[in-house]
Amino acid sequence: MLRGYCYKLVYRAVPYESQGGKAQAAAQCGHRGGTLVDIEDKEMYDALYSYIQDEWVTYTDRERDHTDVWLASSYVNGVLRKTSGDEGYAQWFTSHPNESQTGVAWIIATKPTRSVPYIGMYTSSESNSGPVPRCRFSMS
Repeated sequence: MLRGYCYKLVYRAVPYESQGGKAQAAAQCGHRGGTLVDIEDKEMYDALYSYIQDEWVTYTDRERDHTDVWLASSYVNGVLRKTSGDEGYAQWFTSHPNESQTGVAWIIATKPTRSVPYIGMYTSSESNSGPVPRCRFSMS
């Protein structure tokens, strides 16, 4: 729990590449009563990064050295925007952001072999089917 919300990775027992795009990720969160996550600041980035690492390693048996996670934010006119319209926080993956893509996803290292600069947030086509939803749920 962080700032009055519970956070959870939501994924289906289907091949990793078949999760759907950002709209499908948002729908998966909404179906469970949640929303995709906006990263508000470095403290939140660090806390959720650690939680996702632990959650992924604990609940999956994938051999991947990372996981990709959809975020609620969008990259518009050179600025990362939260769903509220306010400017969001980002630690960008190498060579990102890409001005031509508006979706924002996050690469989380799940094994020690994956390290900086191969982690962080990146812009992506919103139809990218690789990232899984990172949902937040109100505790009130």
